Amino acid sequence: MNWLTFLLVFIGLACFPLSITAFMDYRRSQELVKQLSGSKLLKAAQLRSLRQSNQNLKGRESKGTDLVQVYGRIVTQNPLTAELSQQPCVYYKSKVTWEYEEIKYLRKDLDGQGNVIRETYISEFPDSYYHQPNRGGYGSTSLIWEKKVGPINPSPSPPRKLGATNPSLEKKMGSVNAQLKQKLGSSLVNKMGSRPTYVENGCEYFIQEESNSKSEVIHSVTRQISFFLEDETGRVKIDPNGAEIEATVAVDDHVSAPSSHRGVLQYGGFSTDITGRLEGRNRRTKFFVYEEHIIPVDTAVFVMGKLSFEAGEAVIRKPVDGSRFVISPKSNEELLKEHQNNIQNNLFTSIASLIVGVVTVIYLLSRLSG
Repeated sequence: MNWLTFLLVFIGLACFPLSITAFMDYRRSQELVKQLSGSKLLKAAQLRSLRQSNQNLKGRESKGTDLVQVYGRIVTQNPLTAELSQQPCVYYKSKVTWEYEEIKYLRKDLDGQGNVIRETYISEFPDSYYHQPNRGGYGSTSLIWEKKVGPINPSPSPPRKLGATNPSLEKKMGSVNAQLKQKLGSSLVNKMGSRPTYVENGCEYFIQEESNSKSEVIHSVTRQISFFLEDETGRVKIDPNGAEIEATVAVDDHVSAPSSHRGVLQYGGFSTDITGRLEGRNRRTKFFVYEEHIIPVDTAVFVMGKLSFEAGEAVIRKPVDGSRFVISPKSNEELLKEHQNNIQNNLFTSIASLIVGVVTVIYLLSRLSG
């Protein structure tokens, strides 16, 4: 299979899932536009009048009336305090992610000419090794670790530039190189240069470090409470359970190291002990990502949901018939315009991807049959 055929197969396989995903998004936007266009934006006083005209209202509760829209300011007497930003709110979603490199150690055994003859992964980094500068060039993810030869002190010192030498190490290695020439011949020592290596039972080897970027969510929490939406005519209670919530970004921060030397991660009101994760040498921390989305108190939001009455009080909550329940800082006009554009874009993407996928498959079949 040549590179062109491989590329066409990849395009064909990618187009069909893309077409399906775009069509599903098209249907969701179409459904929301239909509900936004079919329901009314009402004031709090108008919601109370709906209760009086609801003939099904009996006793203390009723199952509800039609889908309604409201827009107003968030009011609550007992707000939540967002975990990271510490802002008063009625909803917050916080997440802390640990971005790190997972380290693997590869022992490489060499023959008498300095060629690698065997590679073996070892479980952990031995204490009897020290770090040599990365010889892979800038941006390389591999590091070289080599066996100590003699009592070399690995105390902290400024990193040496690539190709720089260590005078004390060269002095210590003088006698070692002479011994290597006697045991293994001068060709090996000349090929390896002044790089210190370790010879064990006549076999020379060094250790190469390999790293893969990974991430782990170490904390995630979502909290919300009921609140009132207030306009110039009154207020209505909102029960946000099951809503599609579009919250605002309160925190998006990347921190390169823990804020405490004792291994306790702290940010705002969040705190956790990560000592266990930081111990050992098989993982190297890159940074911690703090993310938080909130719906602050005293801000205007748009709500579309099912209106019901409990003990004479108007409440908007998730519809039982599967209709959309939306809470957003955008107005109904903004939402309507946004999803009308999404309908056009997603429909075009779905059709175009399907056509490209079908044409690609037909072309490949014709080449195979020919």
